[in-house]
Amino acid sequence: MTEPQIVDYSVYTGVMDNGQEILVQIFTSPESGKFLLGQIAFRTATSSWGQPIPLEKR
Repeated sequence: MTEPQIVDYSVYTGVMDNGQEILVQIFTSPESGKFLLGQIAFRTATSSWGQPIPLEKR
């Protein structure tokens, strides 16, 4: 049986000037703090979250 991978997860939400909501999710390694994955999604007050858009590693 393989060991589950443990990651640190951070989530940030906000509202842009036009009223659209924004969600940013960041996944990092707990041992090294290295960035593993990031994604961003948007929604309006009347819709559900859109398809997440991957963020680039830099």
